[in-house]
Amino acid sequence: MHFVHDLAESLTPGSAVINIGDKGYEESIKRWAVTAEKRAGLVVFPSTPPDVSKTILCATRLGVELAITGGSHSTSGSSSTDGGISMNLSRMRGVTVDPEAMTVTVQGGALWEDVDKAAAEHRLATVGGTVNLTGVGGLTLGGGYGYLSGAYGTVVDNLLSVQMVLASGEIISVSERQNPELFWAIRGAGAAFGVVTEFVFRAYKQENLVWAGMLAFPPDKLSSILECANHVIEVSKGEATIMVGFTTPQPDLPPCILTVVFYNGPEQSAKALFEPILKLDPLLNTTAMIPYPEVNAFHNANVPDGARRTMKGSTFTAPVDIPFVESMFNDYVSFIQSTPDARKTLILWEFISPHKIMSVPHNATSFANRGPYGNVVFVTEWTNQELDTVCREWTRNMARKARNQLLKTRGGGQGVGVYTNYEGMNETPAKMLFGDNYERLVELKRRYDPTNVFGRCFNLMPGHGGDVPRN
Repeated sequence: MHFVHDLAESLTPGSAVINIGDKGYEESIKRWAVTAEKRAGLVVFPSTPPDVSKTILCATRLGVELAITGGSHSTSGSSSTDGGISMNLSRMRGVTVDPEAMTVTVQGGALWEDVDKAAAEHRLATVGGTVNLTGVGGLTLGGGYGYLSGAYGTVVDNLLSVQMVLASGEIISVSERQNPELFWAIRGAGAAFGVVTEFVFRAYKQENLVWAGMLAFPPDKLSSILECANHVIEVSKGEATIMVGFTTPQPDLPPCILTVVFYNGPEQSAKALFEPILKLDPLLNTTAMIPYPEVNAFHNANVPDGARRTMKGSTFTAPVDIPFVESMFNDYVSFIQSTPDARKTLILWEFISPHKIMSVPHNATSFANRGPYGNVVFVTEWTNQELDTVCREWTRNMARKARNQLLKTRGGGQGVGVYTNYEGMNETPAKMLFGDNYERLVELKRRYDPTNVFGRCFNLMPGHGGDVPRN
């Protein structure tokens, strides 16, 4: 194991190499989902791009699995490894804002809260995740939706350049001008091509407060809420977003409908648009004019670290079929009643105006989900290990139902209808994730990562022995 010793000796100050049994090892393998935790043979915390390069080369020379983690929010297990090398980018969280150029430069291990905070200091904002404790890297490289996507597109539509490390250990710059084919590939399938150590995003002025908050309703209001959501996604020019969730707030309370509303504009205009919901006598109403970064923290309390979790998703055609969503709520209630340990399970329907996203051609980036869609995500949470199979299978079945409904309602030429970050990528054929972009991705994969070092999220190497785990 002299490679490991040499690696530890060669890393820059501020980096760390942790072996099994070392102080800090147990903490180093923790993940947002306990079910995604695996016992790595070695955990490396790089602090510079050369550290990342050396770690990749160490893994390839040893012939061991390499797993990359940033925000540690994957439930699939793809960011963890049994016995291999786990590379944790959490010591690379720097954010630099250039207010004149309207750009934000972000290190590969940053969280979205780091980005939101730094940008807000200059009265700017970027398109980022709706849960600010997630990692910038994972969300971005899979496409990325946020509250500002209706106005400005996906996260990858606002990505200007990256610095990344390839399987060869080479550190390169990637943009429309430099390595443009790779830039095309990483905007949607980035996890399969290397480790991004720096992102440069386009920023936008965000000088005003936004109107946003949570509202809770009894189940009998679901139909009226969905009618409003369909209307919002139809008429919004990108300034409004609404999310409709199924949740059970307390053990002694029944399931309810939790709605998140967002309007990037004046309070009066927001209340006029959402008036059909506001007049439904919500059980809870936290709406107010608030700074934009606070919106991305709404869900944090509902999804803390340390639970057993699985996550799957689908897209839905907008306007959504209301009876179908009502049937899914009934399925949710039945599951919670039969499996009370999973009462913290959340189903969230995201109504984000798709027009800006659809204005980008399907083949402009590898991200191929450009259609009249919203996203639905199933986040199942439980505590008893004996329920692992039950909870995972229920989640898969719910995602399958949503997918089947999508296939009934979608039209031709509307993209793949799959959002990779929600899909449970290592259970879904890459051809389904990328559609007409798949063959080009396979070609580029053979060029940049011929031995499939980065093959844990989805497999772009048909027939390659290093297939991904199933969780």
